[in-house]
Amino acid sequence: MADSYPVRRAAQLTAYMFHRGKELGEEGIEKLRESDTVQQAKQDVRQTSQRASRFGSTLMKELEEGFKDMNEKMKKRG
Repeated sequence: MADSYPVRRAAQLTAYMFHRGKELGEEGIEKLRESDTVQQAKQDVRQTSQRASRFGSTLMKELEEGFKDMNEKMKKRG
């Protein structure tokens, strides 16, 4: 029976479909991983940007308050 053309052809097609499906599945998983990685990187950049912005704002407020306090102390002394 394995010597008959239809059986051999069916086995060839089955093997082809199995390997092709496996290859497509692996490609899909890889694309999904890359997509997740890119999304995570974008989120990390946004978070870092927000933190840097908050740090800059807080630093400016603290410096302004410090200079105001220093000016007030200097005015009281002299």
